[in-house]
Amino acid sequence: MPQAWRLGTPVGELNLGLKLSTAFERPAHASWRTVETAALALATLSASDTWTWHANLGTARERTSDTTAALLNLALVWAPRDDAQLFVETQANNRRETFGGTVNSAGGRWWLVKDRFGVDLTGSKEVGADSGTVWTVGFGWYGLSW
Repeated sequence: MPQAWRLGTPVGELNLGLKLSTAFERPAHASWRTVETAALALATLSASDTWTWHANLGTARERTSDTTAALLNLALVWAPRDDAQLFVETQANNRRETFGGTVNSAGGRWWLVKDRFGVDLTGSKEVGADSGTVWTVGFGWYGLSW
């Protein structure tokens, strides 16, 4: 994000950003089409070297149902060591019937290569859903530049 979008506050550094996204699909025997578009305002508050808060607020539009939803995502990250971090997160919207219910997650990341390549373990559960916790293991490659 641009340096101008970084602000010093009494409780830590506040970084602001913007995320625009679109998803496409190509059904069999058809051309590519837009499935969903979204725009989010991003805010990250680094309260210390070990604690970080993230908040994303925005909107998404699902093409098939022509439904638009307000989105709110909140996360808290604790990095007790340089090569590890733990987090809790909630992702909510106001159009559950189209975008699904609120999802709460907790997990951790272990950096195999600091700030570049990590392995994640996450447990997530949709609030009010009968299904159990969904566990995922993933690899993240970060720091890609143009």
